[in-house]
Amino acid sequence: MKFFERIIDPYTPANGPPPQTLWAYGRWATRGAEGAIIALGLTSVVLGIIEAAAAFVVAWVVDLAVKGGSDGFFADNMWPLIAAAAFFLLARPVFMSINGAITSRGIGTSLYPMGVLRIHRHILGQPLRYFEDDFAGRLPQKEIQSTYALVEIITETLHAVVFGIATVIGTLILFQGVDLSLAAVIVIWFAAYIWLIWYFLPKIRQKSRKRADGKSLISGQLVDSVGHMSTVKLFAHAGREHKAAEDAVRTYRKAAFAFGRTTWLFRTWLTFLSGLLPVVLIGLTLVLWT
Repeated sequence: MKFFERIIDPYTPANGPPPQTLWAYGRWATRGAEGAIIALGLTSVVLGIIEAAAAFVVAWVVDLAVKGGSDGFFADNMWPLIAAAAFFLLARPVFMSINGAITSRGIGTSLYPMGVLRIHRHILGQPLRYFEDDFAGRLPQKEIQSTYALVEIITETLHAVVFGIATVIGTLILFQGVDLSLAAVIVIWFAAYIWLIWYFLPKIRQKSRKRADGKSLISGQLVDSVGHMSTVKLFAHAGREHKAAEDAVRTYRKAAFAFGRTTWLFRTWLTFLSGLLPVVLIGLTLVLWT
């Protein structure tokens, strides 16, 4: 039962210092966990296809009921009904369970410690001047934030993006067999979805970086004040330290407000777009039916 908890060894050392580019840094921080990441991606694809096929299975059972009538329905369609029940009670739960186990018991518990240990080992090897040029409290915060962000990128990309693309492609294939106009709606909606991500993602990334810098500034200020409390008490600089902490909080809140406004707009448009799809599809289906 502990197989998923052993698929990543978080204590494996990294090869050399961390690279400067995002992709190379991701490879450096996750080297040794490729198998678990690929498995998560594959199960996300399968789940996306299953979610698209679920509507097809329900429609298939409804068609059987409409065509066959109520007399002898269960006797005449026993095996198709068993297959439909097995799809929802066995295939779908099994793949969802495997995907969840890889995420929560494998990647979620080991990838983050692996990245933190690798970055911390690299920082410990720096000269003394490196630590004198920055807040001592900011450095651990940067270690934690960078690794946590990387894990979030991997899991959310595989869960949301890969799962969503697989669902859209599966739905597109199914609707193509029903009517090309329904498939065209999916294509247009997906293009709008990609444009929305393309437009907002750079803005969110830029503001997220400023928010992270502000957060680490607060951490560095607080940790340094508490860590050097004997000096603060000796020279009676408590008021000055509090003023510095307030300035750090103001800097963070300014960046956090900008980040919050952008993500709010993105989520609002995304919610509208997700609500638009079923309305158009159902409306168009009813038009075609009539």
